[in-house]
Amino acid sequence: MNSPRHTKSFWRGFLLGGTALLLAGLVWQFVSQPPPAYGQVPDSGAQRQRMIKEMATTNQKLTEAVDLLKQIRDQTAGDSGPKQPGTPRTSRP
Repeated sequence: MNSPRHTKSFWRGFLLGGTALLLAGLVWQFVSQPPPAYGQVPDSGAQRQRMIKEMATTNQKLTEAVDLLKQIRDQTAGDSGPKQPGTPRTSRP
């Protein structure tokens, strides 16, 4: 039979081995992570300027689209002339 001394040393070795594995895992986690890229800090001012420029471009394109739609609306309203209520619109070829 196993004496109490042998079972005590077994558990002690088991705990020491588990602790060693845990510590090795923690050390590996810190070693395996890449270093932080300190030189790649984003320039928030440049980002804001780029966003403002893109918004201005988008606003200009939207204004052009609205103007085009207004011209189309005015042209179709002027071509059709006054309609009587209840008369269906005819499409043009």
